Amino acid sequence: MITRRLQVLLENVTPGKLADIGTDHGYLPISAIQNGISESAIACDIAQGPLLTAQKNIKQAGLTSRIETRLGYGLQPVAVGEADCIVIAGMGARNIMGIIEKAGISFFCPAGMKNPKLVLGPQHDIEELRRFLHKNSFDIQSERLVNEDGRFYIIINALWAKQISAYSEAEYFAGRISDPFYFAYLQDQHAKILRYIDAVTNKEAKELAKKRLKWLEELC
Repeated sequence: MITRRLQVLLENVTPGKLADIGTDHGYLPISAIQNGISESAIACDIAQGPLLTAQKNIKQAGLTSRIETRLGYGLQPVAVGEADCIVIAGMGARNIMGIIEKAGISFFCPAGMKNPKLVLGPQHDIEELRRFLHKNSFDIQSERLVNEDGRFYIIINALWAKQISAYSEAEYFAGRISDPFYFAYLQDQHAKILRYIDAVTNKEAKELAKKRLKWLEELC
């Protein structure tokens, strides 16, 4: 099943060899090959159950010769240079950061090879992920906004680079996004923060929330 989120992820996958980290049912690599985006793919998952499901779906699609499944944490099952594009989606930002840290920066800027593109789909803690990427010399090339079933999701495209495009404090929190739904997204975040401010009692947390409100107002 092609969801709106999966469709946007596919739109951001670059041609060549794909590595899908946390593949779950294997729908992304299957769709990437069926749509002529990827020539081959490695589907990875930390759990045996989802990987068996992915293997079944890959077999049914007739793509066992083009999609290889591998069991393991993050990028550990993938060798340097095996992927032109790496998708890490459907998990929290801290899990994504852990996967990148565990692989090591040299994985993303291999000597004499093309740097693989990262397509990231964090579920939460997105501000923290943006700061992490810039701190580790990953340039955020673009961000996409997905509105699926009344909920907003962010897709981040990043590449290790010698120079990065700086973000303002407001952009670290709410992103740098050109999308018809961006204003609706900002309004949604604004409403959530107002509810949080009414409920929270911790003084420092309340002050940070008020700062975020100001950042959102800057972008609106």
